[in-house]
Amino acid sequence: MSIEQARTEGERAADALLKAVEEFKERLSARISIIASGIETDADGKIVASAANIARVGELIAAMKEDFLDPEFVEAVTQYVSSLDGVTANVVSAFSSFEAIDEEVLTAIGRRYKQEAANLMTNPATYESSIWQAATDRLIYAAATGEVLSVALSGLTEAVGASNAVGSVEAVTVSAPLMLQRTQTAAAAEEAGAEFFYFQGRPIQTTRPWCREREGKYWHIEEIREWGRKAANGDGWDGMVEGTNEQTIFIHLGGWFGERNSCRHVLVPVLRSAVNREDLDRMREKGLIE
Repeated sequence: MSIEQARTEGERAADALLKAVEEFKERLSARISIIASGIETDADGKIVASAANIARVGELIAAMKEDFLDPEFVEAVTQYVSSLDGVTANVVSAFSSFEAIDEEVLTAIGRRYKQEAANLMTNPATYESSIWQAATDRLIYAAATGEVLSVALSGLTEAVGASNAVGSVEAVTVSAPLMLQRTQTAAAAEEAGAEFFYFQGRPIQTTRPWCREREGKYWHIEEIREWGRKAANGDGWDGMVEGTNEQTIFIHLGGWFGERNSCRHVLVPVLRSAVNREDLDRMREKGLIE
């Protein structure tokens, strides 16, 4: 699998998961309403405006968090996490022409990313601001004003339905395949002594000049490190991730795009024989190669 194929696969998996999050949110809102229907009401179906009932809101929200996952969402998360294995396989393949690398290290890195992604998406705390706070606010209002329960439940469903649960996981979900690939590539390149990299990516409307100037060209490892050194010394660029230096440049690369925490470009390790004459001449002029 090529870098491009792995990235496309990762994006598809991310899109599928974000769709699953949206569908899960709709199912969750219905389940939340069922749990919330246990709040105390009077003979007219109005929520009793009492201190005890308002306090019960916290108990209801806690109950929702206890059992908020369902099999469909767990399966969607499992499929997404499994897709990250393709990234590891891709990095191993990319280094097939180099000296033997430690695949166990790359696998360990992949395992760590998979675990972090799974924990994020299945942890109720991830949805604190997007779902639970919206549900809490709506229930407290209903209890405080003695709202008719049916009206309150309808409002609760709308509040949860309108919440931005997708936004809670989008940044990590979309960027994880790229960040995993970069971390593994950096580790393998260090071990294999890779010197040359291809700056690969697909131009998008928001591609910044910094990335566009480098895209489609071959770069020596010292040139890449120099980008990081300049960044650390205050000579950065629009969208640069804070903390970019000669080590982290291999992870952060171009920086941010939109609400996501990684640009769409990657560094692909190559042998010197793959580098074109124009880029080799530039490296010679800089005294990086003979």
